[in-house]
Amino acid sequence: MDDPTSVAYAIEELRLAELRLDRRREAASKPGATERAVLRHTFERSDAGDPATPSDLADYVGLSRSAISIMLRRLERQGLVRTLRHPGDGRRRVVMPVSRNDHLGGDDLLTDRIREVTRRLTDEQAAFVTDVLEELREVVDRTEVTSGDPS
Repeated sequence: MDDPTSVAYAIEELRLAELRLDRRREAASKPGATERAVLRHTFERSDAGDPATPSDLADYVGLSRSAISIMLRRLERQGLVRTLRHPGDGRRRVVMPVSRNDHLGGDDLLTDRIREVTRRLTDEQAAFVTDVLEELREVVDRTEVTSGDPS
């Protein structure tokens, strides 16, 4: 697999599989693309030591404050986030992710299967794959969507 085009093809196939999964999740009332964007941003802000507020999240995904409030209540009921009082300003709220380590085997079949696959990687392979995926995530995050872009 020295041919970079085969890697690019495999990544494109992964993107298409993720789009199919999005459609299945939306049909089954699972977190869709916007909810996952909120969750991802919540993790990123928490990891950076600067927890997101509901207003930050609304601005990030382009929703109204009332729409983000409804979404956050749903994500809280699903056990994915917690809304807490801001540590420095009790009048404000912050959104904290539920720990990544809270995943229990069997509660999410996709996560279980991904972990099974990645356990087969050596430490060096895992580090390389992680670096590539993080760089690709940054590319996706920086990509502007134009009106002619179907994605």
